[in-house]
Amino acid sequence: MLSVPYGDWFEHVLPFWELRDEPNVLFLKYEDLKKDLKKSVAQIRTFLEKPITEDQLDDICKGSTFQKMKENPKANPDLFDWTPGKDWKKPTGKHIQFLRKGQVGDWKNLFTVAQSERFDEIYNDKLKGTGLTFQFE
Repeated sequence: MLSVPYGDWFEHVLPFWELRDEPNVLFLKYEDLKKDLKKSVAQIRTFLEKPITEDQLDDICKGSTFQKMKENPKANPDLFDWTPGKDWKKPTGKHIQFLRKGQVGDWKNLFTVAQSERFDEIYNDKLKGTGLTFQFE
């Protein structure tokens, strides 16, 4: 299981993916935002049916860069140290930022070969037949 403090990642994402064609659901991937932020923000604008000027679109993009979001405590709150099995609601004193590096593919710096292989097994099993894919680099 790939866990976050609120449960299995796949159990969180796949129900939203199944609703991706509903008119009130917009499914965005971080990798797409990183690849073309302006296109993604324009997609959000269209989804929300919110008329904005090109200047406003540019301002939104400037304020939505990873660096700007990381500097904003409302977008990058301090988190608790959390380890599966522990009471994750109790702070341990260890400072953890919600936003880390903002780099697609940084997992390669964190996973061992064995962890990467295990993730691939789980990823392929859980996403098989869903049509959901991710760019890992």
